[in-house]
Amino acid sequence: MINFRYILSHSIFVAFCAAALGLQTFQLLQIPFSLLILGLLFFATLAAYNFYWMLSKFFFCRQSQLPIRLKDFVSHFIFFIGSSIVVMDCIWQQSQMLTPVFGASIFTMIYAILFGHNNRYQENKIRLVFKSVLLALTWSYITVYLPAIGFQSESQSALPNLFLHRFLFMWMLCIIFESKDLLAIQSQETAKILSQKTNIFLVVLMTIVLLTYAIHLIVAQQYFGGLKAVVLMGTGALTYLIFLLSLKPRSYYFYYFLVDGLMIFSSIATYIASI
Repeated sequence: MINFRYILSHSIFVAFCAAALGLQTFQLLQIPFSLLILGLLFFATLAAYNFYWMLSKFFFCRQSQLPIRLKDFVSHFIFFIGSSIVVMDCIWQQSQMLTPVFGASIFTMIYAILFGHNNRYQENKIRLVFKSVLLALTWSYITVYLPAIGFQSESQSALPNLFLHRFLFMWMLCIIFESKDLLAIQSQETAKILSQKTNIFLVVLMTIVLLTYAIHLIVAQQYFGGLKAVVLMGTGALTYLIFLLSLKPRSYYFYYFLVDGLMIFSSIATYIASI
């Protein structure tokens, strides 16, 4: 169990989730599979998330006036450096990957600098929405555009629809994590009152995103295929159900295994529907 928690805390599992979404992109766009791109997605995600955790731990220790936990910091730093080297090697082998990876890196740095050290953004609903949208856009950009490199002409009509679908799906997952952060600040009575209001806001936001997700699938089903659209619709409904469960305190594994695992579930379900 300790080793499993280590895999989750260092974002190894979520890196597999990113690769799974890349595989789903190949399936939905019906373009040739590339192991190099899946590897790039895995290690780029590993580098990005360990950079975020490294920065977050640094700011936490500074604000608490405590020495940095060298063991935790170093382990994230090693993952970040090692993954970055692999990413650069992938870019060296296929230089056209540089632009999307660079763009995703900029998004990641902005996200880490703005939100890696402070969870009090819940006091401002605009910042809350901006945080979740920024992360969802980053995921969508890297897991849709990167696999489609070199095949934009073949998938010109389907690519924008897939990007919108992926963005709405990732936005729902990000909202679930917002509910987790919201529960973390409910220790004080004033924070509870604030959190209850924001909780209602998240429910409304999640419902709007789900409805948009469903409407888009109905309109764009021709690009995904009827059976795949049904499967993706079911994935959206399952995501909403898990969001409702997240409104009450849940375990660490609920968020970093079950919620993130929805990405792998969606990919596997899409593959089965395509057989």
